[in-house]
Amino acid sequence: MLIGLVISYSIVLMLVIYFISKQIQQRFGLQKRKWFGFNYINQKHNFIDVVARIFIGIALMFMLILSLEGPPYTTALLMAVVYPIVLASVECIRAWFEWYRSDQPQQAYITCINIAGGYIFALLNYVTLLILA
Repeated sequence: MLIGLVISYSIVLMLVIYFISKQIQQRFGLQKRKWFGFNYINQKHNFIDVVARIFIGIALMFMLILSLEGPPYTTALLMAVVYPIVLASVECIRAWFEWYRSDQPQQAYITCINIAGGYIFALLNYVTLLILA
């Protein structure tokens, strides 16, 4: 039952994000971005992204150790708040560079929608696990 619930609202959320992104692409005449690979705006974005990913890797290892060794409520706090924010920070950097340094600043709208969708997805999964556990 739990897996079916998570899969069903995950599919609905992905479809909503897909259709909103398509509408924004059509409205502003944006080019389709590659799904995989590094799509850097410029060299400065490349450097900041690499530094941010290294920092995120170190932070995630530290948070993993903290959740294993710390009090029980830290794991819940980390899963609900800190992990999604830390993982979304790289996309926030991308959105900033797309808005201020790109030739298509409206592409940042799609990036922000993806950030919001990912955070809602993580939050819904966490709440589902809390309710049904």
